[in-house]
Amino acid sequence: MKLPVLNKLNSLQIFQVFRFGAPFIISVILVRLLTQQNIGIYESLTLIGSSFTFFWVSGVINTFIPYYISVKAEERPALIFNVYIFLISLSILCFIVLVGLKPVLFNNSASGQVQGNLYYYFLLYNLFNAPAFLMEYLLMLKNRTKSIVFYGATISIFQILALIIPLVLGYDLSTAILIMAMSAFLKFAILSIYVLNAGKPALSKSVLKAFGIKALPAILTLIVGGSMQYVDSYIALKFVDKTKFAIYQYGAKEMPLVMLMANALSNVFSGEIAGANLNNNIHGSLQKLKASSKRLMHSLFPITILLILCSRFLFVHVYSGGFVGSVSIFNVFMLLTISRLIFPQTIIMALMKNKTLLKFNSIEWVVNFILDFVFFYYFGLIGIAYATVFSYFLEKVIEVIYLSRLGYKPADYIPLKAWGFYAAMTISAVIFMGI
Repeated sequence: MKLPVLNKLNSLQIFQVFRFGAPFIISVILVRLLTQQNIGIYESLTLIGSSFTFFWVSGVINTFIPYYISVKAEERPALIFNVYIFLISLSILCFIVLVGLKPVLFNNSASGQVQGNLYYYFLLYNLFNAPAFLMEYLLMLKNRTKSIVFYGATISIFQILALIIPLVLGYDLSTAILIMAMSAFLKFAILSIYVLNAGKPALSKSVLKAFGIKALPAILTLIVGGSMQYVDSYIALKFVDKTKFAIYQYGAKEMPLVMLMANALSNVFSGEIAGANLNNNIHGSLQKLKASSKRLMHSLFPITILLILCSRFLFVHVYSGGFVGSVSIFNVFMLLTISRLIFPQTIIMALMKNKTLLKFNSIEWVVNFILDFVFFYYFGLIGIAYATVFSYFLEKVIEVIYLSRLGYKPADYIPLKAWGFYAAMTISAVIFMGI
């Protein structure tokens, strides 16, 4: 059997599989090494780090890809270096903010001084890890497909070993996080070496200003829309103890493989559609997006449905009986696959209409926030999952309607028959398992 030739899309998707695999393997091992309370502490740290970095990291990268395609070749080295400096500056600012917010975000004296050190060690990890996300996209833009796969495998293995080996050897969670911060520094060092070779090491106010004007709406869009999953978690953390919060977090992960591979497809095609738009051939790229999303549906929907049907068995035997309460939350979050695998937002990003995306995400945020409290009151923690699924689907519907008004019909970029069939099967599986 001949293996498929690596290209920008499948190499980045393989990378995302590695990225998904590392935290999944860690989560499975942690239930055997830590108490539920300490798992809750680790998940709280992960929540803090992600919620304060995802919007500016993703906003910069989502803007960088189509922007890089649109500028002249001789301008690209300067752009690479200045975006690198931009990310470092934001990471340092984030570090300072999180140090100041420690009494608010991590004010639990149950673990004493050890827990306090753990927080600062995690901030070091966050400081170096956040800018390093640029690396795989630089490799993608340079069409270094084999390097993407090798880099993804290597950093994922290092992440797992850095956290797990100290715990297996009997060290506490604080030491394990410190070792993980060291591994993040290695990732950052690799990025820095690459940028110094591929970029033009000179600060440019004009480059930073032009890029920043484009990136700001994308960052604001993610603050408004993408932040909702973190707001959901903070609401859960507010109303339940650390043990129940760990149960919620383990269930509220949807299927990371779907999210990561869908994001990879979106990032690749935002650049391709942007380039096609410059050449007045956008409809050809939309057909490619449709074909690629259909292939992704054939792969990911069956996995999603199988996970729903096996969810109770998996949570009991992969994690432990203590996490059986996560099953129903997990199954509801699996419904997000239905929305994840259609890509109207990719087209809107490629057209550089980031302000429009901001409006749509604002609607999603308001609807989700209101429904979080209403559904939590009536249904408990699973109500937060209901609110997330409903509001995210609503946003996709609004984006599809908007593109229709611009002349891009759903059938131009969505394989409607395949999507409708799989959506019905996924909903049926969740109903069958009982919600």
